[in-house]
Amino acid sequence: VAATANTKAAANAQMPDTATGDDLVREASLKGLSYRNAGPSTGAIVLSSTITTKVGIPSGAQLIDANGLTYQVLAGGQFLNGETIDIESVDTGEGTNLDAGAVLRWTAPPEFVQPTALVGSGGLTGGVNQENEEGLRGRLLDRYRHPPNGVNSASLNIAVEATSSAVQKSFCYPACNGPST
Repeated sequence: VAATANTKAAANAQMPDTATGDDLVREASLKGLSYRNAGPSTGAIVLSSTITTKVGIPSGAQLIDANGLTYQVLAGGQFLNGETIDIESVDTGEGTNLDAGAVLRWTAPPEFVQPTALVGSGGLTGGVNQENEEGLRGRLLDRYRHPPNGVNSASLNIAVEATSSAVQKSFCYPACNGPST
């Protein structure tokens, strides 16, 4: 009975639909897959300054949200009061996604800038958590169902999904008059 149970467990560890933990990671690595990392959120803040002329905001200037997560200015420059400044989270994960109007606090406010800034319209989006076992298993099974060959739709989907951790799934639909039209 023990030998039968061990044989079944060993077989399950090698099957992409039943493997878990390190066995799933090993099976996925055979197809060139690994867990997707957590990703940052991006968006903009609205500058609130105390003067009516432009103020200098350095690239990399940091802000903190109410949960202690860190964000940074992507491209510094000279900005007027009320202008938007593009930022990206330094921390990663879904917790970095914020709604428009959320308050961020400057770690070292630039001269003539209020100590807080509001997240601009559209909020901060794109932050994703690290992929779990089910996500990796789904991509592995998809790779078996639709093997890429460099020129088919599976290859295109793989290339698109590799562009960013924010892209969770890509779909390619055939042309209305058939392939290559």
